Amino acid sequence: MPHSLSVCHRLTKAGLRMYRILIVEDHRIIATDLAQIVEHVADCTATVTDSAQEALSRSQDIHFDLALIDIDLGAEDDGIGAALALRERFNTRSIFVSAYLDDAARQRAGRADPFGFLGKPFVAADVVAMLIAALGNGTRMKSGNAR
Repeated sequence: MPHSLSVCHRLTKAGLRMYRILIVEDHRIIATDLAQIVEHVADCTATVTDSAQEALSRSQDIHFDLALIDIDLGAEDDGIGAALALRERFNTRSIFVSAYLDDAARQRAGRADPFGFLGKPFVAADVVAMLIAALGNGTRMKSGNAR
């Protein structure tokens, strides 16, 4: 039965439930693209925010299973700090999504114990593969939706 489920469904005591993915990205087009991949290809529930503060605020009300976080959220906002806070306060692990993945950034980001790093630009198949690896539920993406 698990192989017939899409990427982001899991069985719970109460029945089938979708994984909740938090997307923290300050560029609206990239955030929208990630949300479409998460919702339509991986069949998860996505919540999008453009700041670390809003991500932490939303996490007080909703338990997120995973966060996709841009390392550089603008002049005064830091995705690594957001990932550290999400991990410490809510036990939410992250995947970093960034165009700036040099060794120094990876080393600094490593403190947040991320599942991995996704470079920009990305393709849907890479995002879904990372979700599968991070969520570790052995399910597969919905057929016919990868770009």
